[in-house]
Amino acid sequence: MSAAPEARDFSGIAATLAPNVRLEQTSALPYAGVYIGPKGMQDWSTRMGNYFDTVDVQNPEIFERPGSDRVVVLSNVHLRVRSTGQEMTFPFCQAFTVDLEKGVILELRPFY
Repeated sequence: MSAAPEARDFSGIAATLAPNVRLEQTSALPYAGVYIGPKGMQDWSTRMGNYFDTVDVQNPEIFERPGSDRVVVLSNVHLRVRSTGQEMTFPFCQAFTVDLEKGVILELRPFY
């Protein structure tokens, strides 16, 4: 998120995503909406990166059960607003659905 828009490289993230990956961001956020596919995820990351210059997921606890296609991550997220420098820290939960055979993310649902 700290990189300037022209210096951002999405290819590493794209490699972890299913072609129809789905992300839903709450309406309370400046980048609210449903994002579909790697292109949608790139659009979301660009919007979020334009808003925040720091996104630091801290102290993640990862919960998964062998054979399950669901992963839950509990953490805190530290953010800094690019335009004002305002810093915020919130509890953060992410629920992932993954394709175990292909090793890619199918759905990501963040809860702030």
